[in-house]
Amino acid sequence: MRLSKLVLSIFIILAGCQSTPYAVIDGGRKVSSDDNNYEVRVKVIDGKQIFSNNTKINIEPGPHLILLETTKKHRGRSETREAWFPIEAKPCTKYRVTAQYENSLSEFWEVNLIETTEIPSCEIGENKS
Repeated sequence: MRLSKLVLSIFIILAGCQSTPYAVIDGGRKVSSDDNNYEVRVKVIDGKQIFSNNTKINIEPGPHLILLETTKKHRGRSETREAWFPIEAKPCTKYRVTAQYENSLSEFWEVNLIETTEIPSCEIGENKS
């Protein structure tokens, strides 16, 4: 009986919550057929440092400047492990990004926006843009 009351209470609370639109930066899925393509981690969003090794993070819609770090192991100390990714994030949109190298010996890379998809569980409210 207690379990059913708990489940009902949680359901009522969650039903009353309306989620706000969000966007996702996903750097955790590289192109498996491309040996010069690597995953990236989110390090900084709009000047705010992220203290984890997140490859996937939710952000608010709007303009952002994101610092990404490649997961490729470089020989010695490299100054090219990070790159900036400016984005105008749209509500309820997932951005899949990776580090694209010219070849296997290169230490220089660019942010590669692989795909942009809608987030099915996210809904844009009538008063939101």
